[in-house]
Amino acid sequence: LLMGGDEGHIYKLDDPQNMTLASAVDITPSGATIAYPSIVTGLAIHPTNNDIVLATYSNYGTESIYLTTNATSAAPAWTLVERNLDAHSIRSAAIVEVGSEILYLVGTARGLYSTSDPTSVDWTREAPTQLGYAVIPSLRYRPSDNKLLIGTHGNGVYEATISTALSLDDINDV
Repeated sequence: LLMGGDEGHIYKLDDPQNMTLASAVDITPSGATIAYPSIVTGLAIHPTNNDIVLATYSNYGTESIYLTTNATSAAPAWTLVERNLDAHSIRSAAIVEVGSEILYLVGTARGLYSTSDPTSVDWTREAPTQLGYAVIPSLRYRPSDNKLLIGTHGNGVYEATISTALSLDDINDV
């Protein structure tokens, strides 16, 4: 179980049913701002690989998107992957897998963005006609049918199907 809070820390509980909150391990990225107003806004865990986690922080002027590929280790190594979104306020995260391909998504204060590899490929704005520059505070992915729910602030909720080409298809207002 991973938990994030309003002071930028990320905590891990290996056995939440048999552990107390006091036994949680702090696995916060070393470069993360851990004071107010830094807020952990998203923790996306890869649907089939618990070692891959995308963590997002919301606020302007803070380092906002981190990725780890060894989240289950005692001390995960995090990489800053905000790339071309360093000026954005990041609000949510999702990791999608279709076939053998992975798509990373972040909701921002200026729309939805994706990349196939946040360590080397810049983020691209998704669904500019449908979503525009809406604030995206919530993303939820359902692997069983490749559905992505996109919650906006003041612009409704949308549903998208993630295709094998790793693109958002059939975005519909829900």
